[in-house]
Amino acid sequence: MRAASPGGTFANDVQSGKTESTKCSLPDPDEVTLCELNGALENIKSNDDPALERFAKAGGILYPSIKLPYEVDDASRTSSHSYANWSSKTRSSVYPIISHITSLDFWIATQAHLKAIAENACRLMNGKANIQLQHMEYYTTLLQDMQRAPVRTLAWHHSRQVLAIVHRQDSVHIYDVVAERWFPRPTLGLNHPYQRDVTCAVWNPHGAPVLAVGSKYGVCLWRLLFEQTGFQQGGDANFDRDTVPALFDEVHPGYAWMNFLRVPGFESITTLAWSPDGQFLAMGSGTNSAIIIWDVAAEVPTSISRPCKGTAELKWSPDGMFLIQACTTHRLIIWETRTWEGKSLPTHHGRPHSVCWMPDSKMFMFAMEGSDQISVWQMNSPPPHLECKDVYTLPVPMRISRTSAGTMLKVGGVIKRMSFDPTGERLALAFEGDHLGAELIYLLAVRTRPLPKFQPLGYIRGPKWNPREPQPQPPRSPYRQEVDAPERGHTRITTTSNWEASPQNQRPVERSGNNAPPLPMALGFHPQFGRGALLTVVWENGKIGCVPLYFG
Repeated sequence: MRAASPGGTFANDVQSGKTESTKCSLPDPDEVTLCELNGALENIKSNDDPALERFAKAGGILYPSIKLPYEVDDASRTSSHSYANWSSKTRSSVYPIISHITSLDFWIATQAHLKAIAENACRLMNGKANIQLQHMEYYTTLLQDMQRAPVRTLAWHHSRQVLAIVHRQDSVHIYDVVAERWFPRPTLGLNHPYQRDVTCAVWNPHGAPVLAVGSKYGVCLWRLLFEQTGFQQGGDANFDRDTVPALFDEVHPGYAWMNFLRVPGFESITTLAWSPDGQFLAMGSGTNSAIIIWDVAAEVPTSISRPCKGTAELKWSPDGMFLIQACTTHRLIIWETRTWEGKSLPTHHGRPHSVCWMPDSKMFMFAMEGSDQISVWQMNSPPPHLECKDVYTLPVPMRISRTSAGTMLKVGGVIKRMSFDPTGERLALAFEGDHLGAELIYLLAVRTRPLPKFQPLGYIRGPKWNPREPQPQPPRSPYRQEVDAPERGHTRITTTSNWEASPQNQRPVERSGNNAPPLPMALGFHPQFGRGALLTVVWENGKIGCVPLYFG
């Protein structure tokens, strides 16, 4: 074991525009990253590694390793969540406004708002459907990318140690990290026929637990009651259908309510964002230039738009005064949230993604599709003005490096994902590709004043492919065994133990090649972490790992 030491030249090179990469050492292939201590990443190789003792003396917390299978049991999920199979008592408790849900297409909005949406539909009817098909390209690619791994995305609750985990089959599973409990029953999750092609999930930052889930035709707004639930007891964070009670039954009804928020003609939801005060929910579509701003309490949608093909991401500033719309084209739109005036900002080097605000709301940064650069912008005037400028660009070029064990890796390059700690002190980057080295997450320390400065801390390494995991495994796994189409509909959840006992799975054949271990599919930080930052990573094999970063 060793601690990865930060390089000493990169931060100074940023301001001068040089592209020299970091001098950080790389974790060996047989190591896994445990945490950050004293400005260095600690990597371990075994259960008796000396780093564990240092971790314990520092008061470190070991978080459970959460694991979801590639496929869940469709039969059990359908039978338990089919509306026709529920008792009348359960239906009334889970969906007290079910009659209202079916009529949400007729929610009242002002004529001006509906007119803007109707005009988009009219353009299709006037022979311009080919334009809409072009707009669908981003949305289709997004869904395909999310189907590669068991978990599509996740979201931390703002004040609780609770995770919302979106499975690739559109079920949403809630996990209490402290109590180590699932909600609801693991093999079921939160499901509804309207909850299809899920792309995003966000918790309301204030009030009772409310989870917004973006789907094909609108937003499933789940209201949850944690305190009275029949949570699973015990420390197993993996799915086990035989040890947990059913959620929706005659004894414990009414733990989840769902409202479906929909605006006619506004589909293919790609992004959701709550305002910092929790009053408004912004909704973006990959095929529509408009943004819908929902006043959730009043149940009123408002449409705002400027020319663009679609929306890839929405991000409120921490003070709530600005909303950034990252378009599916080479363009950002920044909105002032009192007057809803908007300004377009061209991004010539690629489609913007992974927008991150500085904690003081005076600067923001983003990455660009196909680019190895991070662009940092500064707000020059307070609201309602929209004056901003490009301050500088941070390059993260690809380089070839050798680990201490002699393994050659390609690190850096085109940025795939980026996440910024809410305190503004840590930045995590994941990169494009499936080569050796693409599995590493690049961690940087950030100083935000007077201008951001970035100091590399090292690379984070996650899990490996495991031949003993239940089948089917993700497509890129070297141990994946294909399932015939007729059998796929009868796939059931299996634990590691009973999978090992299956004769046809006792000798998996590893495929040849030098593809990377499981890639990071999503990155996120807990909104409130008292001792620094808590980085959470969704890995390609279905594991969700937490890496505590202790600093300050």
